[in-house]
Amino acid sequence: MNDKNLVSIEWESSGYSVLKNLNSSVLGIFCEFIDNSLQSYREQKNEILKYDKNYQLKIDIDYIDGKEIIIRDNAGGINQKNFKRALKPANKPEDTTGYNEFGLGMKYAAVWISNEWELKSSAIGESVERSVLFDYDKVVSGNIKNLPFKEKYVRSDKHFTEVRLRRLESKHVSNWQWEYLRRKITYIYRNFIRTESSFYSNWKEDYVEFNVFGETLKWEEYNFLKEQWYEDRQIHFNDNKSIEWKFKFDWMPLSYDEEVLNRDGDIEKRKSNIEISGFVGILPDGEHSGKNGFSLFRRGRVVEGIDKRVFPIDISGKSARSFKYIRLYGELHFRNVDISFDKTKLAINKETRDEIFTVISSLIKNVEFPEFPSKKFNFISQADKHRAKFSRPTAKKAIESIKTRKKTDLDIKAEIELKTKVYDDNYENKLINNNHKETEIKELPSDDNSKFFIGNHEYQVVLKFTEMNHQLYLIVDEKVKKKLIITIGMKHKIFLNNNELLKAPMFDLFVQFIKCLAISEVKASNGRDIAKEVRYSFNDYIPLLLN
Repeated sequence: MNDKNLVSIEWESSGYSVLKNLNSSVLGIFCEFIDNSLQSYREQKNEILKYDKNYQLKIDIDYIDGKEIIIRDNAGGINQKNFKRALKPANKPEDTTGYNEFGLGMKYAAVWISNEWELKSSAIGESVERSVLFDYDKVVSGNIKNLPFKEKYVRSDKHFTEVRLRRLESKHVSNWQWEYLRRKITYIYRNFIRTESSFYSNWKEDYVEFNVFGETLKWEEYNFLKEQWYEDRQIHFNDNKSIEWKFKFDWMPLSYDEEVLNRDGDIEKRKSNIEISGFVGILPDGEHSGKNGFSLFRRGRVVEGIDKRVFPIDISGKSARSFKYIRLYGELHFRNVDISFDKTKLAINKETRDEIFTVISSLIKNVEFPEFPSKKFNFISQADKHRAKFSRPTAKKAIESIKTRKKTDLDIKAEIELKTKVYDDNYENKLINNNHKETEIKELPSDDNSKFFIGNHEYQVVLKFTEMNHQLYLIVDEKVKKKLIITIGMKHKIFLNNNELLKAPMFDLFVQFIKCLAISEVKASNGRDIAKEVRYSFNDYIPLLLN
């Protein structure tokens, strides 16, 4: 076979061993193949459209019987010039502004995940289809420098690239999760899957149809909080217009100084300009799980924030439990920035990152909305101080979660001891005058366990729950009937600000605590009616209620 039908793979065998053992992931490997397809499309798009005005890029990834992975696209294909250099490692392309800037993507990815792979491609405008087979064991053991490739004639408007990966590395593919890979590829390449939307138009790329393991990928945008400014909501609930809490900013340059080695080996300072655009939004109540935090993009695809989101301290704060950490999210798109070899890290040092996040933090602290042209809003404050609406179903569910506990022998013994405590039979009942008409949610049914000794008298203790929000709880002591009514306000801000209190067993514990306070107040009032009697009574009754 003459040199015309040989393709160079010249590299020391030890070099391929290095590729085989690089710290990578199946997701990262698939992204390398996808990036190659996107770059081929970018370079040949105009030429392809001459043949097909309705053309759309398609990228397919299939896994056949656990033995073979097939990656295929209908991009521009690999022409004669590039096919000759396509398999030679570390052979950088002439244009390094695209997705395959290091010249290792396809070779490195194929060697890492398989021990035999076949490349087949036909370039737009060329009437030739070329194919070559790479056998890792033979190449390394024989230190092979060139591989033969085959050619066959096809129509000049045929354009595609197909890679078949065989003899897969079991340690890399044995435990992969199909759904995880689909979800993460969608997440990384969302700009190529997004439907039309003016809000995301600054970053949306040409649509690409991704078919991964038999499923066409779709990206669903996250929603934005639609509520009043938190201060208005506290004062004039539902009186002012709601705001959709999203803010985007166009490309802006950020200059910084970096230290580089010059040709003489000396360190010198150089002025660099990063360009950045993006958006910041507040997630709606209950929709933050797995969506909060920031993703960092370069050249249209996510680089950082894939498995673990980025949480800038100036924006999200330090505490993962804070509302601003939980609710704030966004996308930050970068230009004029280098990237790590495995495309998982932007080459921006910590000081520059902090400066960038500080600038963005300042922007979102002074946002204007068309609905309020003369007012500026602080996104971080809104995310941190907005509180969810009162939810009647959630409140009822919390109330119904309270289980009646049967009295134990210890409870009965403790009650007998409490009968000996001071009690004033001439106590005048104190009714709380509440002029506010409330909507009752629920009254817990009375049973034997709702009867309780307060001093020497057995009381029926009734728990009621309403939508009042001005006080946490009220009590009515009906002395003649020996009945204590405790009304708990489910709209009180202690519940709105602490949703965890509505979950079992915390809600039951909290209700018992209020019940103990109410009983202690009645007990103290029936005695010497001084403040410290509440504390004495509380310490007496709390073991009975929380045992």
